[in-house]
Amino acid sequence: MSLTQTTRRHFWAGVFTLFAGTVLPAQAFAYHPEPISILVLNSYHKGFAWSDAIMQGIEETVAASPERIDVWIEYMDTKRFPDQPHRDSLFTHCRHKYAKQRFHAIITSDNNALDFVLKHRVDLFGGTPVVFAGINNFDPSMLQGHSAITGVAEHPDYEETFDIAHLLHPRAKAIVIPLPDSSTGRAIKKRMENTPKTEGAKIQIEFWEGLSIEDTSARLIARSDAPIIFAAGTARSESGRVLSNSEKAARIAESSSGPVYGDAEILLGHGVIGGKMVSGYTQGQTAGEFAIDILRGKRAENIPVLTESPNRWMFDFNVLQQFAVSVSELPAGSIVINQPRDIFDRYRDFALVALIAVIGFCAIIAVLVFNTILR
Repeated sequence: MSLTQTTRRHFWAGVFTLFAGTVLPAQAFAYHPEPISILVLNSYHKGFAWSDAIMQGIEETVAASPERIDVWIEYMDTKRFPDQPHRDSLFTHCRHKYAKQRFHAIITSDNNALDFVLKHRVDLFGGTPVVFAGINNFDPSMLQGHSAITGVAEHPDYEETFDIAHLLHPRAKAIVIPLPDSSTGRAIKKRMENTPKTEGAKIQIEFWEGLSIEDTSARLIARSDAPIIFAAGTARSESGRVLSNSEKAARIAESSSGPVYGDAEILLGHGVIGGKMVSGYTQGQTAGEFAIDILRGKRAENIPVLTESPNRWMFDFNVLQQFAVSVSELPAGSIVINQPRDIFDRYRDFALVALIAVIGFCAIIAVLVFNTILR
């Protein structure tokens, strides 16, 4: 290669480097694409522990995504306002608010939000893909006639929880299940009625529907047979105030002489002994992951609905002690909160450091001894 050719090659290489180092970054820096928008339609209100956990799972999953995603959140507040006129006003509100807003995906939290979207999606959001979470009593027929919808069902393991409750408390003759007079309460009852344990079981199943928390507490105090209680759903006070799931569980535990079981991990620490628990956070996390897959081009129809929740056995050590239940009686792999740590667990880190230090000192001493012998 001649000197002229070499010089020419270096010249054009310098020009390209200058172009790549100045013009291209300037163009990229000046390009600000509009963010991808997701609408999260929450059935309930902020401060409601179950759906707050779902929201946390969604928001943390979306925040960890490299995509620039703009999250809009709409709280339907249907726990405190379950009537149809309120839902009609929600439709009017959303039609006005989102008339000019285009969403790339919609995430619904719990049954009321999904029902609302299935009824009004075409009018409000066109064919925007939908991802649901926290759906009680899910059945594929619920989505019949609708497209571009997937999600994760809330699938409590009632049968397994009933089994362990009966095993740990064999003297109990009844399971009492207070339920709210709501779509969620009716869905829970339907699911429990289809549980094999409730069909012809020796233990009696009692559904207390639509009672205020005061009436429920009074009836439990009057019971002398220490029934097993299963806390599911919310409750209202006589004044109409909606109690959270955890507050309901705590009030029931205070009034009952029998153990209280539950279906959601948010109940632990509020007087509930335990059970096979669903996780609101995991529900939201999974829904967030499905939504991100859709934003990246995957069709909702190609994402199978997750019908089996990743539930876990979880118990509260303090309540186990109250009812003389040993940790050794629990299912293998159970998570036990409030369990005292033994001495080794308490000082595990210190013990490991000390062990490493002793091994190190022994190695140094061995080298010194060996060196002395050689000398």
